[in-house]
Formats: sequence, C-alpha cells, structure tokens
Amino acid sequence: MTRIGVLVNPDAGLGGKLGLKGSDGQAEIARSMGAEDRSGPRMEKMLTYFTSIDRTQNIEWITSDGRMGSDWFPNKFNYKIEFHHQSKGKTSASDTSDAVKILLESNIDILIYGGGDGTTRDIVSNLQKFGQPELPIIGVPSGVKMHSGCFATSPKAAAEVLSSWIRGDLLVSNTEVLDLDEEKYRQGKWIVRLYAEAMTPNSPKWMQGSKELIQTDSEEEIIQGI
Repeated sequence: MTRIGVLVNPDAGLGGKLGLKGSDGQAEIARSMGAEDRSGPRMEKMLTYFTSIDRTQNIEWITSDGRMGSDWFPNKFNYKIEFHHQSKGKTSASDTSDAVKILLESNIDILIYGGGDGTTRDIVSNLQKFGQPELPIIGVPSGVKMHSGCFATSPKAAAEVLSSWIRGDLLVSNTEVLDLDEEKYRQGKWIVRLYAEAMTPNSPKWMQGSKELIQTDSEEEIIQGI
C-alpha cells in the first residue's frame, strides 16, 4: 500500500495575473483585486488525470480537510482518503508546518503539493525540521515563480511522475530548491537563491530542471506575471 500525502497552498499563484510579482504576503491584496484560485484547481486537475492513468488502486491518500486538501479532490475519486489535518480559513507558513508534521506522522511515502517556490521552501524546511529530508516530493506548478527542480512541468506531468514512481519505474534524486527574493524583485532586482536540496522522482521528460522558469498557461499570463 502506497500512502500519498497531498498538500495545497491555496494562496499560491494569486498575484501572477495581477502583476504583484509573487504571492508571498500578497494573498489578501490579490483576492481583494479579484484574483481567482490557481493552486487548488491545478491540484484537482492533477488528481483527475491521475485517476485516468492509474491501474494499481493500491493507494491511500492522506490530506487536510478543507482548502489545503480535500476541497480540491474530484467528486469521482475511488480511493481511500484520510483526513489528518484541518485547514483554517486563512493559511500561513505555520499552517504548512503543522500540516507537514501531521502528514509525516501519518507515515506517508511521498508528498505531492500545489504551490510555488515559497511553498517548496516551507515544505523542505519542515521535512528537515521533523527529521525526514529524504522524503520524495513532487510539486504541481501553481505559483507565480517556479525555479526549483521539484516541479513537474504541468499538472498532468505531475500525475505521470507520481504514477510512474508508484509502479517503481522512477528513482529519486537530489534537486535544488531555489527561490526568487520577492522584495528585491519588487524593487526591480532579480536575485534567485539556492536554499536547500530535496528528493524528487527523476524524470527529465516530466520534471523541470532547476534554474529554469516554468512556462505558465499562456504568453499573456507570463507577461502579466512579470
């Protein structure tokens, strides 16, 4: 039985189309300006596609009840789901920390998450804090900025990677966790820093390499997010 942890940062990616140059600390501003959820719907797209390609069924999903997890599971999802964490109305880095801790205590084998580089930093920091830095992770690209090598190239690609890893077709390897300094970015400075390393399934076909900026849904979205 494979136990998969699912974690969503519901505020990730909100600032992109509004030109806020990131979502860190900008969620309330973005929502007041009409920003729509991005991270959750992309996780739902990943989960929906996963059900169409998975043939094992020998899987248990462990997640948060609410906006950080269960809200984004498709209606027709014929797997066992366990809720070991309760999402709050507003989320912060401390909520991510609490969720990661509970997921680890639930003995997950891999963590798939929706967010951007900031979410990745929070998750990896907590994996280290709670003594499980070797746990493999897969990022469903959802943020404004995604430089880290933990991300699949799309929600469907994330599903392909997860399915292949479950079947034993992919090994895990180190990848870089990078992040753009958003405060400097808003001042017109482009500073990308290496913060840590993480373990991810190794798939050049479906996973982005670190130091690349992942392409968003459209050219217009890229322009608006810069």
